[in-house]
Amino acid sequence: MPSWIQTQLQDAFVNLSTEEAVQASRRFLRLMGQPFNKEDQLGLALLTREHVAKLVAQNQAELIRTGGLLGSGVGGPGLPTMPVGAGPTTHVPYGLTTVNQPRVVSTATNFK
Repeated sequence: MPSWIQTQLQDAFVNLSTEEAVQASRRFLRLMGQPFNKEDQLGLALLTREHVAKLVAQNQAELIRTGGLLGSGVGGPGLPTMPVGAGPTTHVPYGLTTVNQPRVVSTATNFK
């Protein structure tokens, strides 16, 4: 068994008999088979448009604060900057660059 799995195993689940292993896996599957409430998942595994907008704003603020990332095409010390008034596609000193506005794609369904 890989070492990263062995490090995560609790002592209670090591050297189990076949029946004990089956019993432990039944408990696990029974627990994982329970439905989740939408309210419990908001902000964790399920994001609303507001959550996504907040995350995008945080990422953009971090990018501005750090002055751009090396190789990202977003200005910064020693990197080319976009010309003022550049359109969606423009030529910069290092070739063709496409600038896309961030957009939110929702695949959410209506929950009760």
